[in-house]
Amino acid sequence: MIAASTTNGEPSLTAAGKFEAAPAAAAQDEIIEFLADPATHGGAPVEHIETHGAHVFLAGDDAYKLKKAVRLPFLDYSTVARREEACRAELAVNTNSSDIYRGVRPIIRQADGGLALADDASAVRASDWVVWMRRFDREAGLDRMVDAGEVDLPLIHELADVIAAMHADAPRRSDFGGVADMAQVIVDMQGAVAQIAPEAAADWAMQASARLRANATLVEQRRSDGFVRRLHGDLHLGNIVALQTDEGLRPTPFDAIEFSERIATVDTLYCLAFSAYDLAIRGRYDLANGLVSRYLAMTGDYEGLALWPLFLSLRAAVRAMAAAYSGDEEEALLRFALASRFLAPTPPRLIAFGGLSGSGKTTIARAVAPDPRFGGVGAIHLSSDEFRKRMFGAAPEEKLPEKAYAPAVSARVHHRLFAAAEQALAAGASVVVDATFTDVRARTMLDETAQDAKARLDAFWLSAPVMVRTARIEQRCGDASDISPALAARQKAPFPLLGWRIVATQWGGDAALHEVRCALEEGFVTGESEGA
Repeated sequence: MIAASTTNGEPSLTAAGKFEAAPAAAAQDEIIEFLADPATHGGAPVEHIETHGAHVFLAGDDAYKLKKAVRLPFLDYSTVARREEACRAELAVNTNSSDIYRGVRPIIRQADGGLALADDASAVRASDWVVWMRRFDREAGLDRMVDAGEVDLPLIHELADVIAAMHADAPRRSDFGGVADMAQVIVDMQGAVAQIAPEAAADWAMQASARLRANATLVEQRRSDGFVRRLHGDLHLGNIVALQTDEGLRPTPFDAIEFSERIATVDTLYCLAFSAYDLAIRGRYDLANGLVSRYLAMTGDYEGLALWPLFLSLRAAVRAMAAAYSGDEEEALLRFALASRFLAPTPPRLIAFGGLSGSGKTTIARAVAPDPRFGGVGAIHLSSDEFRKRMFGAAPEEKLPEKAYAPAVSARVHHRLFAAAEQALAAGASVVVDATFTDVRARTMLDETAQDAKARLDAFWLSAPVMVRTARIEQRCGDASDISPALAARQKAPFPLLGWRIVATQWGGDAALHEVRCALEEGFVTGESEGA
């Protein structure tokens, strides 16, 4: 461990990654004492939280964030003017969090010499500035909710929709987010982790740099095509809160990066990778996979998956660096090990689940897809039901009219479904597809997709008696399928099913899932593909 030092009165980063506040920070002691005083807040108890760049004071329904008087390598809050600028910038970049951000308020010196919180417009000369926010239950932060087992797949799907909408509205930029910026991130991460694991850091940097070189053209092409945007910049789970609305819980990102355009201007998938990584490090690959699969279904950005291993690895390395800076070497090594694993090559595989409605296709597909041995946070899950809804501009949970299920429409759905599968496989990702596959043309397209991608194909036909299937359909709620029990009862299984493994699901999902996983194990052990 190495202590921090200062140079010319300013904080500087040392080998341990710690910082000391500049002497100017001492001038904030009175302001910190003022904001921590219940009398400032009408007698309400005050909770004081300190981060690397701010003091946060929680009192009653309010939260006030005071920027620390520090200058770090990546931010400068060293003067009152800069702190005011940073407060206003934070308000500007968190427009998607209007339910949380209330404004900016000055702290002024009164005639009697005391301090007071004033309205923004009333400040003539402020002693300092704070971001004024709505206080929310800290237990509603997604990091804490996930740790407590209180986050389910519907909430994660809602988060994916929120992130996709944020990305769609974000301004496109081309000044950052290219190969040079990503190469610098690799250098920075290696330098930080090298303090505790030099050989591992060097090996990771070599692999990450090789990935970047191999995909340099794609990185720059995506920047030209508008995938690099001014985004949140720090979208880990601790910066997302589940707010209660009239429609239920809504994941709401906040605390977007305001101090660095370079850090916040990134590829859209790199932004998504932070949330996905944060779920994976907690062992919730099911939620991480659901987040990514839903986001991609919203955006159609399957070609970008060629960069996904690198993006995930960089996010893991960033968190390893933060742990190293805080002195938690064990946590840093754990996170860095995951950063290395994300870069490990995995041959793409195509897994299909077919069956009549109610046979359990989506349930088992969602259980199989998150296996990290597929690479990243698992295989990308493609559902024909969701593709049909998207084709009609509807959310997966919305109902479609009967004409949306005409044979000609289904043919178009299959074309889009397998086009996405081809893009994902070509990008090196594994894919899990679920559809009825009662149409021989869909099964033919499945075979051709695997052959073209030189990917191993495992096809499973899920079978259950009609009474079991219709009972399951009657119990569905918020599902992407619109099938009725009566229509499901009239469905007929195709015959013969050459090359498909029949799996009975009438006894429940556990036994069927075990059989499927045992059948898939060979591909994991051998790592083989059709082209190998």
